[in-house]
Amino acid sequence: MFGERGKLITKTGTIVVDTGTTGRLDAVGDQAVVDCSDLYNLVIVGNCTTPSTTVTLVFEVSYDGTFWSSAGANATIANFATANTAYVLAQSDAHSMPLPIKQARVTITVLTGTGQYSLSVAGYQRMGYG
Repeated sequence: MFGERGKLITKTGTIVVDTGTTGRLDAVGDQAVVDCSDLYNLVIVGNCTTPSTTVTLVFEVSYDGTFWSSAGANATIANFATANTAYVLAQSDAHSMPLPIKQARVTITVLTGTGQYSLSVAGYQRMGYG
């Protein structure tokens, strides 16, 4: 039916730069990207498996798959005081309208200690997918 939401989907980011332990976001420069082109009303989620002493995760979005801009805010160790903590960034404009995001990514720019992090997105699947 028109206006009906699709099913809720969660996608995990793919690590595209991996300078630390293979398969983990755990070193400065590590980066993960996730395709969001089939989702709307999405949120970006930074997950902390193991907190570190200090960390900064930079979240960005791309509307065309080429150029990147800030996803709204970055996460620091204050957002990840304990293990298994998530930091969530809703993606909408100033009027709460959803933004048409093609990709989301996270990059670790500061890390001290042995922290491990991951990226995921959650949103409703657009009609015509699935």
